[in-house]
Amino acid sequence: MRRDFALREPTLAVVLVAVLLGCQKPKEVATSVTPDPSIAEIVSAPPEPQRHEPTWFDIGSNDRALGSDIKGQLDRIDSILPSKLFLTANAATTSLFAESESQLPRLRELAADSGRAADPRVYMVIAVTASQRARNDGTILYKMLTKNADRDAGRPWFIMGAKIIELHEEGSMTLGRIEMDPGTNPLFIGARFATPFVEGDRVDVVGYLAGNYTYETKIGSKFTIPAFAVAGMFKTGTIKAMNRIVKVWVKDVVPDQLRDMPRKF
Repeated sequence: MRRDFALREPTLAVVLVAVLLGCQKPKEVATSVTPDPSIAEIVSAPPEPQRHEPTWFDIGSNDRALGSDIKGQLDRIDSILPSKLFLTANAATTSLFAESESQLPRLRELAADSGRAADPRVYMVIAVTASQRARNDGTILYKMLTKNADRDAGRPWFIMGAKIIELHEEGSMTLGRIEMDPGTNPLFIGARFATPFVEGDRVDVVGYLAGNYTYETKIGSKFTIPAFAVAGMFKTGTIKAMNRIVKVWVKDVVPDQLRDMPRKF
């Protein structure tokens, strides 16, 4: 099995379109469902209701309450993005909220995505918690994901300057592959929004690791690669710009806050 595949015979696009068109024929979809979440499920399934309003900890922990796969983590993202409660829950996060208020027009410009009304500060909270996790728990290498992707499923994470290998959109759904490391190591991505980007572009992405994703081509070849549920996809340099805007956050958030609390596994 090739590690980095081109999927030109047939292409990933052909496979994705075939599955998406099959969504209109429930019986046919049912016969092709595998243990991994299908594209149809990723597109159509509404997010399950959260048990409570998300907190800073819910956003930064390996929360698998809605599932450790792409669908579950996209449901999690959909439940997080509309909420502002975690930004005003205590003195520290209220400060974060207030300090960035004057920058909201610029933040909205940086974090623009189609079909959403999320407060752009939510993306920054995901990025900040990902940075805290990297500082406290160590970074994540591709070989770690290929060895055991489920271990880090649900962990917040971001990539800066990732090259888009393949990108396909159907309505408000985006699917494809990006490079985790420069020139190597593909990640399968799913996002519930359309983007202005095309193959070959470099982007900043923020979201959650989502275990493995396995799919089968029409010739019977199966491919399994680590997956990433995308909360936001921006032009490269955006995450650095956001960090400059909210540099005060570093002093307001207790560095050991996440490490000292039990993880959700």
